[in-house]
Amino acid sequence: MAEDDLLAAAAGGIVVGLDDSPSARVALRHALREGVRRDTHVLALAVYHSQAAWAPQVAKVFDEDRLVGEVGKAVQQVVDEVVAEERERGNAVPRVRSGLRTGAPADVLARISRHAQLLVVGDRGRGALASRLIGSVVLGVVLNAPCPVLVVHPTD
Repeated sequence: MAEDDLLAAAAGGIVVGLDDSPSARVALRHALREGVRRDTHVLALAVYHSQAAWAPQVAKVFDEDRLVGEVGKAVQQVVDEVVAEERERGNAVPRVRSGLRTGAPADVLARISRHAQLLVVGDRGRGALASRLIGSVVLGVVLNAPCPVLVVHPTD
């Protein structure tokens, strides 16, 4: 999806950062419920940080387009699974779109959410010490997002 399409999909709605972590699934559930509460739509956005940005020699080994395609499929699968779980629980689900962009996750999430009502991100919290520290993506969006940010912990 082109950036202009993502901006349009995010406008007036809720953007949720999505990856393969358990906290991202929790964040998506919170975003869906908040979407119902606010009577608005949700954009589930995965941001793939291209290896080419930091290691051109490594990027040559991988088929970048194929890898991005696989990430896109995985994102849609997570969205479909969480939506199905919410419906099985009897919860209403707002309209949900998914998207994928390449770039630095905090920067992309902040930029795409500029006309959103809310940005939701999961905090990975990897262990006792890590759970007390804020992750770099979370910190980046909290400092730079032009809309309110909801940080969700995996146990929420």
